[in-house]
Formats: sequence, structure tokens, C-alpha cells
Amino acid sequence: MDYVFATTQRLIGYVPEREIWQMTPRYWRTLMKGARHRRLDTLEDGLFTANAMARMNNGANVKPQKRYIEEQRELIDKDKEQVRYEKWVDKHRRKHVRKKQVADMDAWLKTVNENR
Repeated sequence: MDYVFATTQRLIGYVPEREIWQMTPRYWRTLMKGARHRRLDTLEDGLFTANAMARMNNGANVKPQKRYIEEQRELIDKDKEQVRYEKWVDKHRRKHVRKKQVADMDAWLKTVNENR
């Protein structure tokens, strides 16, 4: 239960112990997800400000910050294995689509060359 108290205090601030005891696990998880989204929104606002300042000062790079925010958003609802698997599936789906596009293009070019 110390984890619940510590996480709650870290993400949303002080909440009386009796209120935490009255929360259902689902409500608490939803509350924590909302707090994590709020934290990332704050970071994103800082990123937009940094991006504007960087562009004004010779275009310094803020991509690492943006990648970090995107990764953390993915990890709110999923674990690292799920994210890794979804990226793997996406990669292979794109490969399959590209192979089909190349095959279709070859077939089309073949018909165009035969009709000449």
C-alpha cells in the first residue's frame, strides 16, 4: 500500500488517506493515467516553447525531447513488450504492403510495355 500512497502523492499531490482507501483500483489507475497525461502535456508545452526558442536561435535540435514524450505516452497504456511488438508488426506490415506495391507496379509496367 506504500506504493499507492507514494505514487499518488508524487503524481497528484497530497490526498487524505481515507480518500485513497475509498477509491476502487480501477478509479485509482484512471486517476494515475490522467495525472501522467497531465505531466506529459506540461512537458509538451515546454517542448513547444523550446522549439520556438530553438528556431529563433539557429534551429537547435529538440527531437530527443519529443521522442521521450512520445515514448512515455505509449507506455501509459501499454508495457514495453507490447510497444515493441506493435512496432515489429507495423514494420512487417509495411514491408508486405511495399512488396505488393512493387509487384503491382511491375505487373502494370509489363502490361504497358506489351501494349506498345
